[in-house]
Amino acid sequence: MDIIKVDFNIDGLEETEKLGAILAGILGSLFSSTEKNKPSGSVDCNNLPIILLNGTLGVGKTTFSRSIVLSSLKKETVDFSSPSFNLYNIYPTDPLIIHADLYRLVQGSVPDEEFLEFIENKNAVILLEWSERLPAYLYPSEYLRFDFSFIEQDFELNQKRNLEISAKGKNECLILKELILAF
Repeated sequence: MDIIKVDFNIDGLEETEKLGAILAGILGSLFSSTEKNKPSGSVDCNNLPIILLNGTLGVGKTTFSRSIVLSSLKKETVDFSSPSFNLYNIYPTDPLIIHADLYRLVQGSVPDEEFLEFIENKNAVILLEWSERLPAYLYPSEYLRFDFSFIEQDFELNQKRNLEISAKGKNECLILKELILAF
């Protein structure tokens, strides 16, 4: 299975939020249970993506996740919070989003069984921060991975970031191609 990779430079948190909102729109158009204009035959609606988010503290992973979640809400409102203490949050979006944060997980240790069931759930979009902490045998075979890094780190300015995006899997490659066209 091929892997597609692309690099973006993004100018701080505003562009990070914009990219998250664009991705939310793509996910909604491809996987929403109410979307009427789905491209026929091009997407497997029973295999929603696992989106892996990696990078140092403060680089924008949670900002990106928040933008995806809040942009995916139709009429509901939710309190978005980082799930670093409770490991995951489930949001009433369409499609359903499960947002997990493995920051507190010791590298290579196994999360609880309920969490493992969530990351195997192909009927929800999984946002997984700090995915590099997953044991290798749990790493998904298909994924959309966002690796954030600082280009310039100046807390008085809006920091520039490099974003390497990798896609492996039919749906994931389609999503990345749509994201490239839209951003």
